[in-house]
Amino acid sequence: MAAAIIAWVVVLLVLLGSLAGSMIATRFSGQVNGAEILGRIIALVLMLTVPTVLGVLFTVRSSRLYKRAAVVELREASSY
Repeated sequence: MAAAIIAWVVVLLVLLGSLAGSMIATRFSGQVNGAEILGRIIALVLMLTVPTVLGVLFTVRSSRLYKRAAVVELREASSY
């Protein structure tokens, strides 16, 4: 579970850093063409969806592993 939480924190830091970098770059460049806007939209969608999906998968996987470990521990405890 700790690994899933650390993964979420790292993903959020990377996402916020890349968004801040994109905003700063936009302020210094006056003109933005359509292809650049489309590229930024695609990058933003990928930055939001891929880490979110991976974080959810890691969280679900780690919770299932903890549930399995708890079941095994209960079986061992009840066998005594």
